[in-house]
Amino acid sequence: MDIQKIVTTIPALAAEYFHDFVAILTRPDTRFAPVPVADSDEELIVVSNTSEMTLKSDPKLFLFATLSLCFSISISSASPFYNLDEAPTLIVNVIVGLVAWLIYGSFIHLFSKVLHGRGTYPETISVCVQLFAAISVLGSIFALLLSSELIGDWLYESFTWYPIQLTVNPFLSFFLFQAIALAVYLPISLKRIHRFGALKVTAVAIPSIALVIGLAYVFYSGFGVHPTMASATAIRQSQSASAPEQRRKSISASRSSFDHI
Repeated sequence: MDIQKIVTTIPALAAEYFHDFVAILTRPDTRFAPVPVADSDEELIVVSNTSEMTLKSDPKLFLFATLSLCFSISISSASPFYNLDEAPTLIVNVIVGLVAWLIYGSFIHLFSKVLHGRGTYPETISVCVQLFAAISVLGSIFALLLSSELIGDWLYESFTWYPIQLTVNPFLSFFLFQAIALAVYLPISLKRIHRFGALKVTAVAIPSIALVIGLAYVFYSGFGVHPTMASATAIRQSQSASAPEQRRKSISASRSSFDHI
């Protein structure tokens, strides 16, 4: 294989990924739009009626989603509070993640159609998958930062209201970030592709976000990707500690419980 070609391809791919990532966060309804099926006869038949059969998801969408899953899983595995000993391989995790995102998108499309949404299935899937992909990377970074000694410990030692669970349970911080991000982006996307008003988009977004978070937890737990929780005693001590020195000892105790796993 040409080394020069590899050297030039990787930076170009990275630049394109970053460009797509930023585009999704700035305009989540326009990236990876479905493309028409190349069948002139079929297009003539449905010219007066936009049918779901005439559209398909952009192949680049699944490349973006696959790369995002790889990044997200790799970032999450760096957390000192994740137990990945029983987790499946990266390939299995990526496949399961893609299937899960398609399932989430299908349910969201079903909710949208119940409220007479005008978007097609490929449009809903495209928007949902690209959102899940981008948010999963950001959520993994957020969870990793909170679990780090530099940021997580500083927050816990500096602010009495900061809960230790956000540091020692990356699941909690990841899903909290995901829920907040989806609460912002999902209504924007669904409103534009399904022509929803504020009431309908809220009615779709709330159960959709709850379903995504709930099913995501089931998928992650079922495939062995889960945090090894700190001891209940250490968490109780941390919650009751008030002085900075006591709080430092509490979080140190929580961290030390993972060093022996």
